[in-house]
Amino acid sequence: MNCDESQVLLHGYLDGELDSSGSMAFEAHLASCKDCGKEFQRYKDLGAAVRNTAEYFTAPQELRSTIVSQLRPSRAAWRPSRSPVWQVLVGAVAALLIATVGLNTMLAHRSAEDLIIQEVVASHARSLMANHLFDVVSTDRHTVKPWLDRNLDFAPTVVDFAKQDFALSGGRLDYLDHHQVAALVYRHRQHIVNVFIWPAGNAGDSAPHWITQQGYNLVHWTESGMNYWVISDADRSGLNDFVGLLHGAAAHTPS
Repeated sequence: MNCDESQVLLHGYLDGELDSSGSMAFEAHLASCKDCGKEFQRYKDLGAAVRNTAEYFTAPQELRSTIVSQLRPSRAAWRPSRSPVWQVLVGAVAALLIATVGLNTMLAHRSAEDLIIQEVVASHARSLMANHLFDVVSTDRHTVKPWLDRNLDFAPTVVDFAKQDFALSGGRLDYLDHHQVAALVYRHRQHIVNVFIWPAGNAGDSAPHWITQQGYNLVHWTESGMNYWVISDADRSGLNDFVGLLHGAAAHTPS
């Protein structure tokens, strides 16, 4: 057994799906190959970490509404007056309310983004466990894209960058931000790169935004009406090359 064969069998072994001969061959290779042994231990530790990770929750909308309502003055406080001092106080209260609503809006947006980040990280980590990585396995975009098009209500861009050391390996369906999304899987040396794509609604195009979370590098942008989230444990310099290749591909890739 060589290292490439070991990579194929790794997740099956972790999930207990190999027969006795396959398990013995895999274990024999691990005993003789330090690199594959480290890779196996990394996935094993990752699985344990995911199982022990606490869930994250955001404050409900009702809590925000209650706080905002308590900041609104009663009708009695708004009796008209010709006093300049009262006019200044009214202006100050109004400014405070505007600032409070603006802050709440900003915090709500931040909370929503944080929740998506946690979902992306969890989906990526879950895909690396057992057999959750692929629904369709192929290096051919003309196989992966039609499969995704048939199973989604939108058409994601699918490009292979094997010549640039980011080889398309397949894809699957996933669920993020209350949407069914396309998940494209790429391999960069020993690293898995997940690309999540789903419609962005009325959001305009945006430049890639980098985030580091739980040891992963994430990049997010919107382009041609689609959300793009890229995540991997590959280093940022290498992943930046991939983002440069993928960003803008939607406008130049034939369907």
